Amino acid sequence: MSGATTSLALSITASADSSGVLSNIAEVLSVNEGDPDSTPGNDTGGGGDDDIASACVSVPVYLCPGSSISLSAPSGSTSYQWYRNGTLIAGATDSTYVVTESGSYTFTSSSVGVCVSGNCCPVVVIYRTLVTDAGADPAPVCEGTTVELTGSGAGVGGTYLWSTGATTASISVTPTTTTTYYLTVTSVDGCVDTDTVVVTVNPKPLLGSVIALCNNAGTTDNPNDDTFTFTLNPEGGSNTTYTVSGVTPTGPFNYGTPQVFGPFLASTGNKVITITDANTCSTTITVVAPVGGCSNCPPTPVCVPVTVKKLQ
Repeated sequence: MSGATTSLALSITASADSSGVLSNIAEVLSVNEGDPDSTPGNDTGGGGDDDIASACVSVPVYLCPGSSISLSAPSGSTSYQWYRNGTLIAGATDSTYVVTESGSYTFTSSSVGVCVSGNCCPVVVIYRTLVTDAGADPAPVCEGTTVELTGSGAGVGGTYLWSTGATTASISVTPTTTTTYYLTVTSVDGCVDTDTVVVTVNPKPLLGSVIALCNNAGTTDNPNDDTFTFTLNPEGGSNTTYTVSGVTPTGPFNYGTPQVFGPFLASTGNKVITITDANTCSTTITVVAPVGGCSNCPPTPVCVPVTVKKLQ
């Protein structure tokens, strides 16, 4: 008569210390009692032995955008076929396969008809989401205008680095010419991505010195009727048309054609004018009125050689 039997189940919890497909093998190495269908410690599960078992687990492999990994199947087969999410990958018939997108990857080969129980885990690849956005290109601005740029993508714990050296999500810039700004985002897990934003700058109109020309109206003894005029001929800017504020007429006037303004009474003082081009970029200048008018002008000294002769 057979004796009593007892079953023993072992439950083992393991912590993964790496990514990929990890395997655990458990085997009974020795027993105090006889086991009719096992030979403890023989490192094999063949022949009906039930004292050894294995299990695998897929620990996801996390990758940064733009990176890749190579998967290698065991060598020794004459043919291979790789699969992603259970779907055959056309042309993937080598013993290695380079992964460039997220998915669950498996393979078949001529020497692997069936998997040993518990050891058919796929390689799980997950690409981290990191999208750096330096923001949309702002509308063109005039030279000297301050623009705020705001980037995104760092997430919690990530960092920003602008080409200006700033490390905040938002920065203020005042470019003098059209400038491309670079934003580099580093995520908390070390992934890096870069984006650019372009600030287009329109130049301001340029003016040389503007000289007021005085006219005493033919009355050298009456400064009250003294007048002055000045001429504008700007360069730069939109190089199409411009308008003037602070005096009349206001325009628009064509670039390249000198425009005379006045006459203005000298007693009315200086004229502060603003020239605005077709891009709405502007320059402000002060035309200085002749001080004291131009009547009652003192005699102008004339420098000529002086001859000195000694007299008796």
